[in-house]
Amino acid sequence: ISACLVGSEMCIRDSAQPHPYEIAVFGKPGSGKSSLINRLLETELLPVNTMPITAMPVRIVDGSEPRLRVSFLDRVEELPVSRLTEFGTGESNPGNSKRVVALEVSAQSRRLQQGCAFLDMPGIGYFAAGETQFASAYLPGSSLALVLVDGRSSIGPGELGLMRALAAASIPAFVMVSKCDLLPPGDVEQVVTSFRDTLAQHLDSVPEVIPTGSMN
Repeated sequence: ISACLVGSEMCIRDSAQPHPYEIAVFGKPGSGKSSLINRLLETELLPVNTMPITAMPVRIVDGSEPRLRVSFLDRVEELPVSRLTEFGTGESNPGNSKRVVALEVSAQSRRLQQGCAFLDMPGIGYFAAGETQFASAYLPGSSLALVLVDGRSSIGPGELGLMRALAAASIPAFVMVSKCDLLPPGDVEQVVTSFRDTLAQHLDSVPEVIPTGSMN
């Protein structure tokens, strides 16, 4: 998987470049966004298998040590990464009652040092009808989008609306079929084909569909 996403063919910029190559990661709650980002960073930075749903974007950048930077309307605080869920989830910060403007996590990682940055987006469906507009507000700074879909589910209106927004913003995207290791043997190819057919029926341009799992 890493060779497909962050090899030289994706034009990852050298760390000397002024702007990082930002990869925005989308997916429904439980689709495996945090697990994928951790694997690409080669570190256990983000919590996985937790119930709280990401409610606002979290930008992940290069830093000397893991650190959480929380920007409020009137101040900025530097905190341990372990406190991320206090400010970035709907359960701990309902309706953004804590008035957080931005969340940024810094960490040491080979790919971050190479000039990448990651944007962990709220779960698809969290903003219901307004989520496409919300996502669009964060798209101009992104170089690539990864849209995760659990291989045991299907591509729905949320994913299709997001793919249209990405296409309108001229942002290349991959559809990542997650948790393929949990599918019955021999079903992965059938699921990938089904996802491609669904995308072809609803989109003008069909993005590449890549199966992933714990062994990819």
